[in-house]
Amino acid sequence: MRNQPGTSPTNLSQSAGRGPWLRGVILAISIAALSFALAALLDSGSLGFEVSPFSPVILAIVFGALIANLGLAPDAWRCGFAFCSKTLLQAGIVVLGFRLSLASAGSIGLEALPLVLTCITVALLIVTGLGRIMGLPGRLTGLIAVGTSICGCTAIVALAPLIRARDAEVSYAIAVVAVFGMLAMLGYPWLAHLLFADEPALAGFFLGTAIHDTAQVAGAALIYADQFLAPLALDVATVTKLLRNLMMVLLLPLLALLYRAQAPADARRGLGFSLLPPFILAFIAMSALRTWGDMTLSADQAAQGLFLGLLDAGAWQQLVSILTTAAKWLLAIAMAAVGLTTRLGVLRELGLKPFALGLTAAAAVGLASLAGLLGFY
Repeated sequence: MRNQPGTSPTNLSQSAGRGPWLRGVILAISIAALSFALAALLDSGSLGFEVSPFSPVILAIVFGALIANLGLAPDAWRCGFAFCSKTLLQAGIVVLGFRLSLASAGSIGLEALPLVLTCITVALLIVTGLGRIMGLPGRLTGLIAVGTSICGCTAIVALAPLIRARDAEVSYAIAVVAVFGMLAMLGYPWLAHLLFADEPALAGFFLGTAIHDTAQVAGAALIYADQFLAPLALDVATVTKLLRNLMMVLLLPLLALLYRAQAPADARRGLGFSLLPPFILAFIAMSALRTWGDMTLSADQAAQGLFLGLLDAGAWQQLVSILTTAAKWLLAIAMAAVGLTTRLGVLRELGLKPFALGLTAAAAVGLASLAGLLGFY
């Protein structure tokens, strides 16, 4: 069979490679759309519910996990799921920056800083000490400690080459953090509401410090915001989690020294900048844009408006609303992808000691967060 004009075997191969990626993305989007539709149906009152008992995020995670564990999501599509759970998640967080002015984000960050430092310190000390008592390899213990205390899988992957961790240790640490982070994501919103029902900011601080991974914090905060009509909790949890992420710049080099592993010269070069996630900078830029727009329109709403007169005060607020909705969709798609990559069989593969260490680490961070909030906030 002859190739079509302008088509080479290489192009055909690349096109075929994009197919599974696209199917994975479409499946995640479809699950998110179904979740929004079902949540809206439950919220309409037609089925007897005054308010939907399930947010779109919960439904997206559950539907995704069901499909994955029933074997209905081919492994070849995981590249598409990974795109959604990482790239679209980061895009959603960046767009969330448009909800907050720089003053609001800075105020939340300053208020969260003592709690963030406390939780990180507690997690690192307890996990490191308990890992030694249990006789676990130091590198595996370090990976679980940093994944629990700072920012989940991202911190694990960033630390691994600095301490020369083996692939098996990295996989175990990621599995431990993913399992307990997922459980926290689904359970902690209800605990936060039980403890801080009238204080959504405190609920946001708790979710932002007690849950491991960025995706898990975003999911839990969205669940809380949707179920309890508390968008402030989403804003606070997001800023608090990004502050934890920034701690990688300071802590990962110190942890590399703690575990007495020499980082390669090329890894040490420019380490601080390479550990600074670009999406955090983009989040700050979006917050700065929101600040500039609000200040400009507040100063002279009857004048030219924004962007050469293209946006007046009404159009600006409409843009804010559109981007807020877009952020919720991006995060819901990312959560569907998280569900699609969740395999319950991993529980059998962890082994008792890493599982126990992960459970203890998750409990320690959660208790440290609660103690800090109840004692000082």
